[in-house]
Amino acid sequence: MGLLSDVDGRKKLVDVLASHCARLCLLSYVAGVVWLCLLSDRSFNGRTYFSENALLPGLVEGEFKNHRFASDFFGKLSTVPEGELSVTASQVIIDKMESIGLHTYHQNFTVHVPLHDMSEPSTITGMNIYGILRAPRIASTEALVITVPYKQGSNKGALALMLSFADHCRKKSYWAKDIIFLVTDKDQLGMQAWLDAYHGLSNSYISSASLEGHSGSIQAALNLEFTHEKVSSFHVAIEGINGQLPNLDLVNTVFRLCRKERIPAALHTEVKSILISLNDTVSHTNILSVVSVRNK
Repeated sequence: MGLLSDVDGRKKLVDVLASHCARLCLLSYVAGVVWLCLLSDRSFNGRTYFSENALLPGLVEGEFKNHRFASDFFGKLSTVPEGELSVTASQVIIDKMESIGLHTYHQNFTVHVPLHDMSEPSTITGMNIYGILRAPRIASTEALVITVPYKQGSNKGALALMLSFADHCRKKSYWAKDIIFLVTDKDQLGMQAWLDAYHGLSNSYISSASLEGHSGSIQAALNLEFTHEKVSSFHVAIEGINGQLPNLDLVNTVFRLCRKERIPAALHTEVKSILISLNDTVSHTNILSVVSVRNK
């Protein structure tokens, strides 16, 4: 084989490259900077695209027609007085989840406040409510979470939309993941309590009751915050595990739906409590993507 290879020719090429190493490095650096600048032009980049076939909303038919369900339930929630998640409000939510056909459960939790004034209680109690839609095609190995913070009863628009979507999902048989519909009490405290119990973690300040219903590994979470029945624009905040990028297919789906409904959407213009809560907890859980959608 040595007779068939041109050793001298290759040595000359290596010598030429070595003698012009500094110039070639500088030329490569300049070319890289120029190409990076050119990528900002649409003719040189692929914009946003789908890297897999898991989510292709542009090739499917929009089937959600449950607007009347959301409006009717929002009207029913309007009769519930705002404030803490009372027995009446929780029973209305549980009854609606059970009537939809979800496997419905509740979880009590207690928060021990380490530093508190004498005028404030040293413990905070709350209750989370969640329903699980079991996917017919898998054995509950993976799950998606759609969460709505109760927020003293001011987030009833998101709650009505979430349960109307749950009713829509129950009528379909093509789901490949379980869908968990979660209503959290006390904002990020309730979310932390639910995640701790879901993953079997202990917390020095939050005592969480064990969950009666369970699903598989959480792949993504979608948080909804709509203070009104009708909204004019959205703030979208995204977060991946340990500071990484989330599943961009899910993010692109949210923006595509906003464009389809002709609702302006802004990215990371306002990041508040629930996203901070999820960001603090995803570092030790199996959540891969968090998308928080709130109205302005």
